[in-house]
Amino acid sequence: MSRRSRRLAQDIAAAPSAHAAWELLRSQANFDQIHVAACLHRMATQQASPPALQELLSYVEPEKLDVDMLAINCWSLAKLHKAPGTQALWRRLVSRAELQRPEFSARHLSNLLWSVARCRETEAKSLLEELPRQVQDMSPQGLANCFWAISKLQGDNLQVVDVLANEAKLRASELKAQDLTSILWSASTFAVRFNDLIRVLAEHAAICAPQQSARQLTNAAWALATVSPEQMRKTVEIIVQKASPLMVETIEGSSCGLQHPTVGLIWALCVTRACAGPLLMAGVRTGRLSGGPAEVAQLLWCQATVRATGSELLTAATEHLPELSSVDVSRCVWAAAILESELPAAKQLVLQAAEVSLHDAATVVQVSWSLTRLQLYVPQLLERFSFLEALRPQDMALGAWVLAFWHFVGNRTFFEDIGADLTYFGAQDLSNLAWAMAIQLVTNEPLVVAIAVAAQRKISSEMTPQHLCNLIWSFAAMSWSGVNHFIPTLTRWSNEVLQRSHEVETLGLAATSWSLATATARQPRRSTAGRESPRR
Repeated sequence: MSRRSRRLAQDIAAAPSAHAAWELLRSQANFDQIHVAACLHRMATQQASPPALQELLSYVEPEKLDVDMLAINCWSLAKLHKAPGTQALWRRLVSRAELQRPEFSARHLSNLLWSVARCRETEAKSLLEELPRQVQDMSPQGLANCFWAISKLQGDNLQVVDVLANEAKLRASELKAQDLTSILWSASTFAVRFNDLIRVLAEHAAICAPQQSARQLTNAAWALATVSPEQMRKTVEIIVQKASPLMVETIEGSSCGLQHPTVGLIWALCVTRACAGPLLMAGVRTGRLSGGPAEVAQLLWCQATVRATGSELLTAATEHLPELSSVDVSRCVWAAAILESELPAAKQLVLQAAEVSLHDAATVVQVSWSLTRLQLYVPQLLERFSFLEALRPQDMALGAWVLAFWHFVGNRTFFEDIGADLTYFGAQDLSNLAWAMAIQLVTNEPLVVAIAVAAQRKISSEMTPQHLCNLIWSFAAMSWSGVNHFIPTLTRWSNEVLQRSHEVETLGLAATSWSLATATARQPRRSTAGRESPRR
């Protein structure tokens, strides 16, 4: 490149605006692909897409680009990927990248993968195959870019992913705060495969916490809470303890209320069962709840999770109900049902939700459950159960529970929709289903057997004492309807309750005792003549 040509490229790159860079380029009689790339890069760095962008794109000739210019143009186009006319050129650049793949350095490859992922160009996944050859030469930022790209492209080359993860573990101490949180966030989307990596990075995340921004803290905490809420609880607490005083001051001193990063951090604290109260109540106490509808719904869910008092979020959520998605409506009504200390505001929210046009079947069931928990009877909503489709297992179990609670006689009880395969029913779903059958005196013996088998499988994994007590009561109650051959099952479950009696509330123990007495009273008495009485 001549000195004059190099000078022109530098002037274009240093132009005060994208428009000035374009005017400088078009004033030249002779310019080449380096000058075009410099002008496109200037527009990308300023996130500007002036009318001249279309003409500038027409000057790009992928066939004449070397690997440096190709990587720069791909980065620029990734930044401008929403601008009209970029897609056609992008496809040509990706085709050129496929041909030049062996020539890429580690820096070229990481930048190109980042660009491909930002544009969601899944056809360029084959570029991932170059990672094993280049991974040891990548900078920490390059590793972070590649991890982020894989998470977005959902690459299925597990060998490549493992190589990248091993390299990140070996160089964890070299990662800067931004790179560390980026890898943590990306790796959490592959939580099943990268638990070891996240545990290694978690230690460094705690050390780097004071140097991280609010968004970086949120990404780190979110990743840890997503992968393993129980095991990562202490680490999440450490991260927040080192930064929360500054964040609380930011919330209280802000005129725009709780921002998205802080909301995400509160969610991570709630999921890990760490103390989210100070951060949550800092925004509630100051009345700064100016976040969008989704943020208000998420904060209300957090408030219910930690059982914090205050009706401000309930009121804000009621005002935003028409703007909320189905998922957020479900979150809000669940929270309202849990926050028993705020009954007036909670009832207003749930009744308002029942009047909103609900199109999602799961949301209809959730709203009905919340109404039921708050002792609010809305038969019009229950009548819709007959027409609900595409219900998940938990929705069918919860719907059956609601109908049984009100002894509602409609065209559907949900029992006929449930087959013998209860693989996807959780412990609480089985408990709800059995209770509903007992209350409505349903004698569907194949379904009862299926519930017993599924519950037995879940006793050691996810069955809480309360679920067990409910199941024992339900099966004992069903024994009065002729289903009376489950005494061995009730005995096994009762022994489990006995071993965990310190976790059971008094009401649960009373229900279990009644159930055993009721079930055994229906069994034929055996003669004890000639035998000693059993020891008390």
